[in-house]
Amino acid sequence: MNMRQQKQHTVIISFDAVYEADFAYLKTLPNIAYLLQHGSYSTEVQTIYPTITYPIHTSILTGCYPDRHGIFHNHHLQPTIKNDKYRTWHWYHSEIKTPTLLDVAKQHKKKVGAIFWPVTGNANIDYNLPEIIALPGENQTLKILKAGSPMFLLKNELKYKKLRKGIEEPYLADFATKVTTNLLKTNKPDLTLLHLVSVDTMRHAYGVTHEQVKLALKQYDKSVGEIMDVLKESKMWDNSNIFITTDHGQIDVKTYASVNAYLVKAGLQQWVNGVLDYQVYAQSIGMGAYLHFNYNNITNIDQVLETLDQVVEQMIEDKIVVRLDTKDDLIVRGCSEPFDASLEAYPNTYITDSVYHEFGLSKIDIKDITDSMWNTIYYDRYFATHGYDERLPGYKNIFIAYGPKVKTHYNIGPMHIVDIAPTIANLIGLTFPECDGKLLATLRKEEV
Repeated sequence: MNMRQQKQHTVIISFDAVYEADFAYLKTLPNIAYLLQHGSYSTEVQTIYPTITYPIHTSILTGCYPDRHGIFHNHHLQPTIKNDKYRTWHWYHSEIKTPTLLDVAKQHKKKVGAIFWPVTGNANIDYNLPEIIALPGENQTLKILKAGSPMFLLKNELKYKKLRKGIEEPYLADFATKVTTNLLKTNKPDLTLLHLVSVDTMRHAYGVTHEQVKLALKQYDKSVGEIMDVLKESKMWDNSNIFITTDHGQIDVKTYASVNAYLVKAGLQQWVNGVLDYQVYAQSIGMGAYLHFNYNNITNIDQVLETLDQVVEQMIEDKIVVRLDTKDDLIVRGCSEPFDASLEAYPNTYITDSVYHEFGLSKIDIKDITDSMWNTIYYDRYFATHGYDERLPGYKNIFIAYGPKVKTHYNIGPMHIVDIAPTIANLIGLTFPECDGKLLATLRKEEV
């Protein structure tokens, strides 16, 4: 049997919160170094707006911008809920409006698995451990069982539960990797997805360049090595494809600020007996915010826009934001449907409502947040975050491709994150539908 007739095994690994500044260190790590030497790569991957996990991971799988695939945020819009820990997320695959690589693989009768990949709840795939978080009062195990593949999940829980300590890292990464390697060894799916979040967790908790981040990057490399080892041990290596993608970087936080505090002061929203009544609402995306207009409450749009202009001018003066982007500005960036404008935060400023809701503050330096305050907003303790302008210099993503049809030691150069799905589909023999991305034909080996 020749290579063309043999079954291919494809693994896509997402390194959450890794970006071009990490490449110099990544290439010193043994398993990633091997893939770079024997595969193709780019450190110039343009990501989408917003630079947050769920929209980006959906763009990776669909080859489309949020305008088409419909996932604009990690969270649904929930303006009446003050605390992030009570907010629902875009957990379910049915929320995606365009075909994904998972859907296409199943249409081609392929066996598919996904481990902690965002927006895969209830996806029509064979082995699914979705990334879903229980809200207060919910049972985490039951929620995942309902949204994933019950027998697959129960078997892995029994086998590897001792590795995990809730969502604490690096234990969660060890658990996810062991589930993935066991899946590859036991079930040999055609397509397997793995989402690793250690670096994202450590950067949020400690800052961009903390020593814990280096340990998390080593953890990513260790996971890659374990996957490579099981592919070799299971006699699948010669016909295996490994793709590594990243989604966004992070920026250190120096200031917590609330746009909604300014909107309340300007009379554009108010809380009455715990109920929010608003004309304009700011939905945080980290280092920025979406602005939503409640047209049912607006009788004079010109007056609202004039007041909003004054609010934005004041926030610029107070070094909360640097600009407002209109809907027209966002259309060309592929992200405009469910909101009316967006705000770009002042450098190192995290847009959050916790300091306003809990302490009545519109702004506070992170160094002035006391231990008592942190204990109150423990769910919102970020020393670095994302949600910045996707065009920010120095914040391109990384893509690595390895496989029998991929060029060796080849620098792809500039590309876009929406190019990943059609390119992977082409390399593994799937027909992908029309999308925003383009096929990166140059990384493919010449046919002999």
